Amino acid sequence: MFVARRLIPALLLVLALAVSVQAQIEITYTSWQSGGAGREAEEEIVRRFNESQSDIRVTFVPGPWSQALLEEVIVQVAGGVAPDVATLRGITVGPNLEQIAVDLTPFIERDGYDMNRFMPVTHSLAARNGKIYGVPWAFGSMLLYYNDNIFQEAGLAAPQKGWTTDEFAQYARLLTVDRDGDGNPDRWGLDHIHDGHLYLWGQLFGGSFLSDDGSSVAIQDAAFVDALDFATRLANDDRSVRTVGPTNSVWETGETAMVVNWEPYIGSLMTMKHHETFDWRTTYMPRGGGAETSTYAQWHVMAAIKGTKHPEAAWEFIKFYNSDEIQAYLGSMGVEPATVVGRRTFGLEGPLPPGADRMDIYGPILDPPSFRTVAWEVESMSEMWPQLVSMFAGVLKGEEAPRAAVDRLAPVLNARLAAQDK
Repeated sequence: MFVARRLIPALLLVLALAVSVQAQIEITYTSWQSGGAGREAEEEIVRRFNESQSDIRVTFVPGPWSQALLEEVIVQVAGGVAPDVATLRGITVGPNLEQIAVDLTPFIERDGYDMNRFMPVTHSLAARNGKIYGVPWAFGSMLLYYNDNIFQEAGLAAPQKGWTTDEFAQYARLLTVDRDGDGNPDRWGLDHIHDGHLYLWGQLFGGSFLSDDGSSVAIQDAAFVDALDFATRLANDDRSVRTVGPTNSVWETGETAMVVNWEPYIGSLMTMKHHETFDWRTTYMPRGGGAETSTYAQWHVMAAIKGTKHPEAAWEFIKFYNSDEIQAYLGSMGVEPATVVGRRTFGLEGPLPPGADRMDIYGPILDPPSFRTVAWEVESMSEMWPQLVSMFAGVLKGEEAPRAAVDRLAPVLNARLAAQDK
């Protein structure tokens, strides 16, 4: 009898623990950070969340890269087997967002959640008709990287915020060298201009892709055409841009003096220890005409996915992921945080090559330029983009003058926008 009385409390405790385990909500989170520092960061965030409370358990499921993950999630939603939380590719999610993502507006309003924690330019991507279908994820902008040894050898001062496209073109010409006189440069001033990077090169002079109300394209405006003219002159008249050989960058080999790339390239260069080969720095894109210093910025969407049985738990994980603590952690890892706090931490704590001043590497992050983007949320934008890129490719090859190219394409794109509104 005495033994039985002692066993009863123990049995009750075991039963209580069993009920607690059974009551724990389980959700899945997937992103395309499936390798390297990105995967390490995602797994650590999930671990911290699971340890922070006992009601929800998140399992991280690494997904395929970017567009492939978006297409996978669309199919999974249709089949009723989608993850609870996922990252969605920002530049193509536009027409699909409302069909695959949960409206988070009620949660945001109920909790008084401050969306101003995110970078100011990011709020429109996941908004549709006054509702919010996700939060910004993986904010990144484009930087100009340069080989400081080559610059010093040429006697050129480090370019600063506010330098102009004329100065940029002059630098590129001076840094292009044909050592053997065969008419083919042995070193290029600027690595390739990727035609897919039209979102950067089309806006350097302050131009835009769409009118302010999104009803028509704005590529015929002088600022946009001037930007295309500038890129064309670099490639065809000045011949200071590498337009032969591999389409990917060869800047790491020292064959080019400057290259345009995303911010996470900093981490890649550090991991590959390129600072042991040459001194590299980052700087701002030049400003064109009378425009302010700017660069292209892009981000994606973290969303609770339709069909989830646990939208409340999904929202709790989304909030945790975007807390100051976790975003600062992402910043310290150099894995594209989306909040103001995260990016500030990236600039202050990101990896630094020996001998470099922090502003030499993180100046454009700590003292950012104006960010320009493309209205990817407009339904037809992702459908029009291949035509815009094809146009830019022809312009870069000298097959068509910029003014003629945009005048030819604008009516076609405006007709598509008009059809969308019907």
